[in-house]
Parts: sequence; C-alpha cells; structure tokens
Amino acid sequence: MKRTILRFSKFLKIVILITFTLQIFTVFAKNTPYESRKYPHLLGNQAVKKPSVAGRLRIIEKNGKKYLADKKGEIIQLRGMSTHGLQWYGDIVNRNAFAALSKDWGCNVIRLAMYVGEGGYASNPGIKEKVVKGIKLAIENDMYVIVDWHVLNPGDPNAQIYKRAKDFFKEIATSFPNDYHIIYELCNEPNPNEPGVENSLDGWKKVKAYAQSIIKMLRSLGNQNIIIVGSPNWSQRPDFAIQDPIDDKNVMYSVHFYSGSHPVGGYVFENMKKAFENGVPIFVSEWGTSLASGDGGPYLDEADKWLEYLNANYISWVNWSLSNKNETSAAFVPYVSGMHYATSLDPGNDKKWDMKELSISGEYVRARIKGIAYNPIKRDKGIKCPFKDLNEDNIFYEQVVKLYSKGIIKGTLSSKYLPDKNITRAELAALCVRLLNLKIEKYDGRFSDVKSSDWYADVVYTAYKNGLFKQEEEKKFFPERITKREEVATLAIEVYKRLIGKLEVNVDDIQVVDEDLIKPQYRECVKLAVYLGIIDLDSDGTFAPSKSVSRGEAATIFYNVLNLAGKL
Repeated sequence: MKRTILRFSKFLKIVILITFTLQIFTVFAKNTPYESRKYPHLLGNQAVKKPSVAGRLRIIEKNGKKYLADKKGEIIQLRGMSTHGLQWYGDIVNRNAFAALSKDWGCNVIRLAMYVGEGGYASNPGIKEKVVKGIKLAIENDMYVIVDWHVLNPGDPNAQIYKRAKDFFKEIATSFPNDYHIIYELCNEPNPNEPGVENSLDGWKKVKAYAQSIIKMLRSLGNQNIIIVGSPNWSQRPDFAIQDPIDDKNVMYSVHFYSGSHPVGGYVFENMKKAFENGVPIFVSEWGTSLASGDGGPYLDEADKWLEYLNANYISWVNWSLSNKNETSAAFVPYVSGMHYATSLDPGNDKKWDMKELSISGEYVRARIKGIAYNPIKRDKGIKCPFKDLNEDNIFYEQVVKLYSKGIIKGTLSSKYLPDKNITRAELAALCVRLLNLKIEKYDGRFSDVKSSDWYADVVYTAYKNGLFKQEEEKKFFPERITKREEVATLAIEVYKRLIGKLEVNVDDIQVVDEDLIKPQYRECVKLAVYLGIIDLDSDGTFAPSKSVSRGEAATIFYNVLNLAGKL
C-alpha cells in the first residue's frame, strides 16, 4: 500500500509539472509577437549596419539579383526616415534630432528632401544650407544620407525649373568629395504633371537622359557613391530598367509606395517585384503608412506585408516623413486645437522623443526600423466633429474638421457649420486672420458699416490693416456681402504667397474657357489658383468667376492652400 501511494505521489507531481509547463508555454505563446509567426522578417535588423561598420556601399549580384552591399561585399539593408520638404519642416535638421534617429530609432540612413518647386530651391536657393547641415549631422551621427533633388511639380526633371540640378549636385560632390556616407537621389518622382513625362518607355528615356548627364559629371569628379534614379508615374516603374538600364555599376532605381493606395500584389508592388527578380537593384526611397495623399489610415497591416517582402530580400527603405504635419504619414503628433500641441522637431537634450510625442505612424515605423515588436501605446481618441449639420458623408467633412482642429474655422451659436450657406466677407476675413495667425488689432471705428459691438469688428480691421482686404467706397467694408469665386481665388493666392514666400509661375499657358468673364485684376490669381489645384474648374472648363462661394467650399479652398504650403 505504501509503495502504491508513493507511485501515485510521483505520478501526481509529474502531472502537475506538465500542467504548469503547458500553462507557461500557453502564456509565452500568447505574448509572442504575431510578427514572429506571420511576418518573421519584421523582427531583427542584423543586416542594418552603420557606416562606421559597413563603409563604402556598392552593388553586388547574387543568383541573378542585385543587392546593396558593404565594403566587404556583404549584403546590407538601409532603414531610416525622410524629412518632409525642408522649406517647411527644416527645423528637423538639428543635432538632437539626428542623434535620436541614429541611437533611439536605430536608423542607419536619413533622406533630406529638398523640394525644387513649391517654394523650394528654385525660388529659395538658401535651402541648400539645410542640406549641407543635414549631411554633416548625418555623418556626425553615423548615418548614410540621401540627398534628394525633389522633383514633383512639374513632373519632368528636364523642365526649366530644374535647370540647376547639375550645378547643385556638383556643389555637394565637391564639398564632400567621394564621401561614402552620401547617396544621391537625382529625381524624386517623375510624373505626368505638366510639363511631365508619360508612363511609358519613352517617358523613361527622358528621365534616363537627364540622369545620365549628372551621373557622368559625378563620376568624372571621382565620385563612386550610390546613385538612385526615379522612374515615371511617381517612381513606380523601375521595371523599365529591365529593358533599358543605365550603364553604371552603382546606380539603383527608386520605388515609392503608400500602403493605403498601393497594396501588395497590386500594380506598384508587381512592377517592383518584376524589376528586382530581373536583376534591377531596387531602393524604396519613400513610403508611407497612409494613402498617397498623406492622409487616411494608417494602413499598418498592408505596410507589414510590404516590409516583410522588403526585409526578406534586403531591399533598403526610407519612410515618409519626419514632420508634425496634420496628416497620417507624419511621424510626430500635430497641433490639434483643444487636444495637444505639435511635437517639437527638436527632442531636446535627452536626444529622445517620448512615445506620446510620436504619431501612430511614427511609433509603428520606429519599431519596424529597430526590428522590435510593435506594441502601440494607449492614445486618446481623435477629435470629433463639433457641428450638428456635418457627418462623414458630407463632401466638406474632412476639410472642415481639420481646419476646426487647428482653430481656423468656427461654427455658429447653434453648434452648426452651415456648409451650404454663402460665405460673407467678414467670415472670410476671420478665416484668413486665423489661418495666418495674425495679431488681432483693436478696431478703430473707421468703417461706417462695422460697429465695435459686431463679432467681426476686430478681425475685419485686422485683415484690412494687414492688406488682405481694401477699404471699399464711402469708408465701407461690406462685411455681409457675399464673395465671388474670383475674389476668393485671389485672396487664397495672397494667403498662399504669405505662407511660402515668393511665388513665380507663368500662367500664360493655363486655359480657362470663360477667362474673358474674369475681371482683369483677378485673372492672374485665378489662373494660379487653378494651376496649383487650390480651386477647381467646372467639368466644362469654365471657372464661373461671379458665382458665390459656400462656407464648405471656402473651407476646401483654404484647406488646399494649407496643404499645398505644407502647413496642415
């Protein structure tokens, strides 16, 4: 009997031990990141080497495919971040930020996006100094650095606005002779925007001819650096290089995608996959977690699918963007009225952004760069629409809510926005004053039709004092007068100029069917607004200059202004 009890006791201990072990295993399994099971190449970053280890980069061929490699000929992957336009978000170029990206984020590359149009280098050559400073900080913080000549509008890198490309690259190459940290990206996104390049082999030949001239110059200076070349359709056609490659052993071809617009298995992905599998060296120099517009999402599941393929094949990638712009793809928290201030692009002397200062996209991408599990922090819900007469089905919903979140527009006393009501001069003045963040001036009583007790008294006077509105006849402002499309378009262009500085665009070739109906003093601004996409023509090509503008339409127009200026 005693022996039986002892045997049973041992058996019971074994059962308990097995049960306990299984419980531990179950808990471990539950806590194991899903990445390790579903997407095993999202974890780890063994091939992500710093310049101090990897040295000069080159391209090698292995089993018919071409890869980026280090000085020893071992395959390397670059993972990092891109700035937004340096003319708008140039504050990111600071010592604390670069240190944070290198050490806390684990980046081994940073991309400096220098727009040429849109208030960039063509009209403000001094922006080059931001690039030079960024190169120095990247080297100082042990990162490779992509010098991006940001072709966007117009879409042809051969266009007149880009005529100084060769001179620019020569200046950088002679300032940093054959420095192995530097990667040159010669044309961000060739595209059909007039004057543009078509999505065809002929379009690629235009891009190739432009690139070859600059490549030849760089090589003549003894420069052996990696060079990235864009392709038609916003750098989505690297497959053209299968048939017609550039004859240079250290040239790569860029691919740009946004996970909300370009799914794995779709057009962009298949073009990239086809090119890579046919021996074209690929570099994803820009991708985002949003739609191609920068908004919507974030689409993290689709991003995981993309990164799984890129990491598995050691394809280097750079995420867009290091900004606190009020859009999904931005890495930092933007300003939202009543909720939070925008994250500073300088993290401070501790050289580290707090996780709460990162957007969902920024938090996600940081984890993916480091190759660690993505464990999102708890966040407050996004701002809700405060207006009873607007829901997500309304065509003006997004624009109104965004401008409200920035304190630019307000509703009525009845908590309505009244999007279909025609906007008055007083309401328009208030919108522009808030948008430009002008200091409110105390009304001096100069207008016979504006009382000091009127809600708009100070803002219409501020708008007048700052030259946004002129005094009408008989010392009147006409605050309740309905505004016309030609007037709003002109005001929108004036606001845009104040946001970005000098604006030089030739409008002679811009076609507006009813141009003769536009008053001469408004004509140039109307054409500019149409060209820049701030305000649309009707489907028949007419502008309808005398047509009134609703409050919803006004929100859309000035949303477009802010978006174009990089201020959302």
